[in-house]
Formats: sequence, C-alpha cells, structure tokens
Amino acid sequence: MHYSMFHACKSLLFSAGYVEKSHECLIAAIEELFTDRGILPPAIVSDLRRAKTAREAADYGLTYGEASANGTVQDAEQIFDIISGYLVKQGFGAPSP
Repeated sequence: MHYSMFHACKSLLFSAGYVEKSHECLIAAIEELFTDRGILPPAIVSDLRRAKTAREAADYGLTYGEASANGTVQDAEQIFDIISGYLVKQGFGAPSP
C-alpha cells in the first residue's frame, strides 16, 4: 500500500511540473507544494511517512502486523480519493466509474 500512496503523490508532483528523486524528496515536495500551502490536508504527509516506516520495518526488519496493514490500507484509500479528486478538479483525467 505504501507504493500506491507513493505513486498517487508522485502524480501530484507531475501535475505541478516536478519529478521526485527519492521517497524523502517526494514527501518534502508534497509537504512544501501542497500541504503547507493548504491545498491538501497535512494528513497526507503524516500517512505517507507512517506507511514508508511500516514498509521499511516489514522489508528490512521483518516486523509487520495486521493492525498496521489495515491502517495503511485505509490511509492509502483516503489518499487516493483526496489526490484523484484534486487532480480531476485540476483537469487531469476523469473520475473513475
């Protein structure tokens, strides 16, 4: 789910004419360009950071659990809805049926 959040946020940067160079750069850019300016809610950044941490713990520390996974799925769904709604309003694509 982290990567679905990552790619949704990556689409935001593309819409603003930017390309990310790393996960940390992506998070910093989303914060600077969208959440600090009040365009999108700050929860996007905190949810993305939390999902990144959970993914790293699962990948490298073999630490994972059902509660963390369920929370990440919910966060990813919310982020997708927020970002896709924003992009549609900006003229990028059409809403899904």
